[in-house]
Amino acid sequence: KQWYQRRVAITAGVDIDGVLIRGARTIPGTVKGFQKLSDGKGNLTHPVVFLTNGSYRSEAAKAEELSEKLNVNIRGDQIVLVNTPLRMFTDWHDRNVFFAGQGSSLCST
Repeated sequence: KQWYQRRVAITAGVDIDGVLIRGARTIPGTVKGFQKLSDGKGNLTHPVVFLTNGSYRSEAAKAEELSEKLNVNIRGDQIVLVNTPLRMFTDWHDRNVFFAGQGSSLCST
């Protein structure tokens, strides 16, 4: 079964920015906390989804970066970028859509 289809006691959605990582640094205690949620081989034993306002990298690239910083295996389908939910709006995929926000953003089609 997929990680999200298993029956578990804990499920978590965790914000990355300022909660797990601040700038280039991992928040103290974060790595140790995720070690407790893993099987000792880097595999998470509970479903975790990681949320970020960032959209400058793909889900896969963000998962790779986070895996290295937290010393656990994280897949791209566990990352939700600010623009990830827009994939479901298929009626809008052939239209011009205006997004406003602070900072830089990279959108791909």
